[in-house]
Amino acid sequence: MRAKGIRILDKENNIVSVELSDIFSEIKDGNKLYLSILYLNTTGDLGIGQSIPDFEEKINKSEKGLAIT
Repeated sequence: MRAKGIRILDKENNIVSVELSDIFSEIKDGNKLYLSILYLNTTGDLGIGQSIPDFEEKINKSEKGLAIT
């Protein structure tokens, strides 16, 4: 399987805000793709008993990342 990646960055500020829906809207046939989040640095609330740092670490240390459909 051939892997492709997308890197989105702002060369001036190194901060870019992109919604996943913006990226997904550009994908013509998602059934032909295997998508995975390989690195995550985020904020938010996952709910009771779940922590963002644990979630990030799980994804960032995973060989294949977090598979998404």
